[in-house]
Amino acid sequence: MSRVKIVKSELWDEDIPAICMICGQNPAQVRHETRLARAFFPLNLFGLLGDILAPQKISFKALTCDGCRQSYLNEATTHKIFGLLYMAVWAYFGYILYNQWNAVPKVLTAPAIAMLCVVLLNFVYWFSIGKKSAIRCVGMDQGTVSLEFPNGHWGVKYTVYKKEKGNQLRGGLPQKPTKTVSPGVAAAPPAPAGAAPPPAGPG
Repeated sequence: MSRVKIVKSELWDEDIPAICMICGQNPAQVRHETRLARAFFPLNLFGLLGDILAPQKISFKALTCDGCRQSYLNEATTHKIFGLLYMAVWAYFGYILYNQWNAVPKVLTAPAIAMLCVVLLNFVYWFSIGKKSAIRCVGMDQGTVSLEFPNGHWGVKYTVYKKEKGNQLRGGLPQKPTKTVSPGVAAAPPAPAGAAPPPAGPG
């Protein structure tokens, strides 16, 4: 995974390289309406509920090529499925606590095992398949957002894009005109103060 810090307005205005965010090499051909939340621990253990409760969110259009489109959609769908599984386990905890409060230490064993299984499955999926096609929000402030991409290619393209854009903006600024001297003609030295002007030529 590669982390890239992007200005929020650039994402919203699509002022970014038109390159697939998954492979980082092919031209972007599909735009996906995407909403990411920075669900830090322990909110990330609440699945979709944690995404809803997360205070930091951002919406933008993720770019993919035709080749990476399906893998990106599959990862996004699997992420939602795991989010629902986390919510189901927490609902199971709530059901047990509500109906069998008197025997809490014993009856919580089953939902605790269920939560452990979901966490392990999520861990195995992420490091085997998930992170190869995932875009995640890992940081955010007032003006920028840090996103993680499957590889470092898109981050390099973004850096080059910003540098070229800056060069173009600087090149478009009006420059102060400079004095030029015709080839083969030496510039005349300044006349001393108080000296008489040179005589005018004939005619």
